[in-house]
Amino acid sequence: MDRPKRSIILVGMMGCGKSTVGHLLARRLGWRFVDTDAVIEARAGRGIPEIFERLGEPAFREMEAEAIAGLPGESRLRIVAVGGGALMRDDNIEALRRLGTLVYLKVTPVELARRLGAARQRPLLAGEPDKAAAAADLLEGRRARYEQADVVVCTDGFDVPRAVLAVLDAVLGYERERPDHDRID
Repeated sequence: MDRPKRSIILVGMMGCGKSTVGHLLARRLGWRFVDTDAVIEARAGRGIPEIFERLGEPAFREMEAEAIAGLPGESRLRIVAVGGGALMRDDNIEALRRLGTLVYLKVTPVELARRLGAARQRPLLAGEPDKAAAAADLLEGRRARYEQADVVVCTDGFDVPRAVLAVLDAVLGYERERPDHDRID
């Protein structure tokens, strides 16, 4: 199998598999894996739920933008998983596009509800009596942003290894279709 020529940026809703698929994808390619939520937690010295609780979502979104802006300084190819709300800011989209190929791990609201279950550690769903409905509403509000990705891979019903193969197939097909002058080697 060919190897991608650009970093792969995994985007999508919480619970779509960005971190899980990203870890396995990075291992398969021998690339570094970066989860922007983990970068934020390390810098802040606290978990995402605590950041939301103590500082609020606007502060978290600023930390997220800083973490994303700091990524292009690295030249090594890598897999990057970004938080579900990262694409709601134009500056984040621009920075991520410069870094690599955006891959939207798409899930239907039904699959999302199944994957999230009780969703105790999801700040945007905390306090919601019907977490599945709240997640579906959130997904609908973000869908247009997610669909701006270079590649869309629907992972409903996929196990992690199958999702990894689907991402690789989609990215390699996308790269073959792009003009060579757009590639970053």
